[in-house]
Amino acid sequence: MNRKMLTSFSALEKYIRVNGHPIPLLLDGISDESQITNLDERKYYVQTFTIKMMGYLLDEEDFVVTPAISRGIQFYEISEELYRAQYQINVDDQDKTICINVLFNSGVSSVTIPIEIDATYNDSNFTNASSVILKVNGVDKTLPFTVSNGDELYIKVNKVDGNLSSDVKITGTIL
Repeated sequence: MNRKMLTSFSALEKYIRVNGHPIPLLLDGISDESQITNLDERKYYVQTFTIKMMGYLLDEEDFVVTPAISRGIQFYEISEELYRAQYQINVDDQDKTICINVLFNSGVSSVTIPIEIDATYNDSNFTNASSVILKVNGVDKTLPFTVSNGDELYIKVNKVDGNLSSDVKITGTIL
């Protein structure tokens, strides 16, 4: 009990909330009233903690209850520009190959890429990722898969270390 009191009042002050109002408690004094007459007998320790409560006495009749606003609306604006994965699509018309490179910085784990070229993707390579989830128009896909102009490719990476960036590279052939 002694340790708990001293920890609670380590700054000699502690606050409690009474009806939502913070009320300070001050540790005013500690006294030891233990009486030890014989060292071989059972020992009882008695310590008195004097705590002063600094508050106000309020009379309920001094207040008038009036209706108040019980609801509020808060609006938040979130900018997606701050936390967006960077991607680059490289097309080689001679070899009929296409490659999507995505960089997932710290705090970013997914991206949706609009597809403009019909292609079949058949290979992937990634770093700092335990797994990669691919979806085309909301449908889960595994390699190989085909996309068409107007589709949306969703890529979600499960990072090994969330503080580091991840690279995902998906390669395929143009149809």
